[in-house]
Amino acid sequence: MKIKPRYLLTVLILTGLYVVTVMIGLSLALTVHNIITVGAPTALALVALFLYGPKVWPGVFFGALLANLLSNEPAGISLGIAIGSTIEAAFGAIILRRLVHFRPALTNVGSVVGLIVGAAIFSTMLGATIGTTSLIVGGALPWSAFWTSWLLWWVGDTAGVLMFAPFLFVWHDAWRQLDRKQWKEFAALLFSTLAIGVVFLFWQFKPQGNDLEYLIFPLIIWAAFRFKQLGVTAVSMIASVVTVSGVAGASGPFAGFGTSQQQFVTLLNMAILSMSGIFLAVAVLQREFYEQGLVRKAEELRLARDKILLELNEGTEHQLRLEDSNERITKILGQLLNDKPGHPFRHN
Repeated sequence: MKIKPRYLLTVLILTGLYVVTVMIGLSLALTVHNIITVGAPTALALVALFLYGPKVWPGVFFGALLANLLSNEPAGISLGIAIGSTIEAAFGAIILRRLVHFRPALTNVGSVVGLIVGAAIFSTMLGATIGTTSLIVGGALPWSAFWTSWLLWWVGDTAGVLMFAPFLFVWHDAWRQLDRKQWKEFAALLFSTLAIGVVFLFWQFKPQGNDLEYLIFPLIIWAAFRFKQLGVTAVSMIASVVTVSGVAGASGPFAGFGTSQQQFVTLLNMAILSMSGIFLAVAVLQREFYEQGLVRKAEELRLARDKILLELNEGTEHQLRLEDSNERITKILGQLLNDKPGHPFRHN
C-alpha cells in the first residue's frame, strides 16, 4: 500500500505538535508523577482525529510514545500511555461523529453538550484508566494511588478538552467568516482580554486566583454578542493560557496555588467559564436565527397580503366593468323597446 505524501506530512505534523504540547505541559510544573493536570495534548488528539479522520491515529500514538520517552518514562509505561491516549482520542472522535452528529463550529446546543459529555467526560476515562494502570504496572506508582492518580489524570484531560478543543474546532475553518469590517473591534476585544490577563498576573494585588473569571466574563459577553463562537473561543483561549501560566508559575494572585486540588479548582473554573461562553454564543446565534426567520415570514406575509389586495382590486375593477356594461346593455334594450315608431310588434 502506497503512503501518500500528504498523509505522511499530516501524521508527522500531528506527531510533532503532540510532542511539543506534552513537553510544554511537563515544563509548566503542572504534573504529578508525569501526569499533566491540563490535558492540552488530549484536546489536540481529539480534534485531529475528528477533523482528519481515524487514519491519522499514528500521529497521536507516536507523539505520545516519543513524548513520554523523552520525559524519561520506561518504554513499557510509555507504550501503555501511548495506547491509552490513542484509544481515548479515537473513541471521543467516534462519539462526536456517529452519536452526536457534532458540528465543529459549535453552532447548536447538541454539539456543545456532545463535546462536554461524550468527549470531555466519557472518552477521557479511557485514557485515565489505561494510563494510570500503565504507571502502576510499570512500577511508577503503587496500587494504593490508583484512584487518586486516575482522578488527577481524568480531571486534567477533561479540563484540557473543555479549555482548548473549542478553540481548535471553531478556528479550524470558521475564522474565514469574520467580516473584515469587524477586524478592528475584534482586535480591540483580544487586546482587552490580553491586557486584563497581563495586569492580573503581574500587578501586585491579592485577590483569589479564580477572580479572573469575573474580570473576563464581561468580555465573554461582548464576544458572544458580537462575534459568536469565534470571539468566545478566542477570549477563552487567552484567559486559559493566562490561567495556566499563572498557576504554573505561581505568579500574581496565583501565588501559593501549589497543590493539585487548588490547581484543579482554578483550571476547572476557567473551563466552565469557557463552556458557559459557548452556550451564550449558541443562544445569541439561535436568537438571531429566529429573528431572521420572523423577518422572512413577515416579508412573505406582506407579499401575500399585497397579492391578495391586488387580486381584490382587479376583481373590483372587473366587477365595476361588468356592472357598467350591464347598465349600458340594459339602457340599449330599454331604448329599443320604447322606440314606438320602429317597434316590430306594434299594429294599427
